Amino acid sequence: EHPLHTTVTGCTAREVGLYEKQSSFFVQAKTAQSVVSGNVFFNGPRAGINANDGFGGGDEISHNLVFSTCRESGDHGPFNSWDRQPFLTTVRTGAASMRMAWRAIHHNFFI
Repeated sequence: EHPLHTTVTGCTAREVGLYEKQSSFFVQAKTAQSVVSGNVFFNGPRAGINANDGFGGGDEISHNLVFSTCRESGDHGPFNSWDRQPFLTTVRTGAASMRMAWRAIHHNFFI
């Protein structure tokens, strides 16, 4: 069991990371087919959006404004992707596979 179809839309988030320095506005980890769209994220210590692993895929990250991130590190930018480990899922085609579905990242303004 794992989260599918998580939706984060129309949100504004700021001043994230006052107590937790490894935080992001949205972290994809062992989830699939998430939609992150139409959000404004700013003033965070690390990446605004972090795709943590290769679990399932099929996510859409679109129409977001992300700026003033990585204020306490210089190791990446407003979007970060690890793809640390593949997982066996049926998300991509309905058949068991270690290959994740494509993640659509489009029409964002990352500064």
